Amino acid sequence: LRALQSDRTGNRTEAVDHLRRAATSKDFDAYFMRHMILFDQALRAWPQQSTPERFVMTIGFAAGVAAQNVDILATCRQRGASDLEWRHQCLQFGSAMERHARTEMTSLLGLAMQVAMLELGRDTDALAEARARREARRAHSRTYDRVTESIDSLLENDRFWNEYFTLFVNDGEEAARAWGDQRAGEIILKQ
Repeated sequence: LRALQSDRTGNRTEAVDHLRRAATSKDFDAYFMRHMILFDQALRAWPQQSTPERFVMTIGFAAGVAAQNVDILATCRQRGASDLEWRHQCLQFGSAMERHARTEMTSLLGLAMQVAMLELGRDTDALAEARARREARRAHSRTYDRVTESIDSLLENDRFWNEYFTLFVNDGEEAARAWGDQRAGEIILKQ
């Protein structure tokens, strides 16, 4: 986000340098799950809410915080259209986001950035590859969403979500999803 701050103050060189450094990061964590846990804890103090209501509100609050990350995509589109160095650094940044994201949302944002930058250029093979990876990730997300939507009883299970949140924070989204799939199956079989 330092790149955005520098860009807003008109310091192009500093903004591009911040992007360059960010692209070397090995951990892209928007702290989405940490925000979810904080919001969930705050909403627990309001006992009139059921677990499903609290869970939906928690996701909404955390998603609002994470939405700030979309600004970098808009800025990259705008600057990358006329500035090759911006385009290159945004492409590298998007690639790093895809590889090192802690959440599916951040990985998809990295892929969206790559597609947007490649659409501005002439590398049709790289563009096709990025689009294929994006569609594969989207399909994976849709499959997972269908599975979790069919498990209404889990929304009432505080222990399940507490364990899921903790695992997500400590080990990442993929580990939490794998554990959630296994645990959901066990819970459903007991019903």
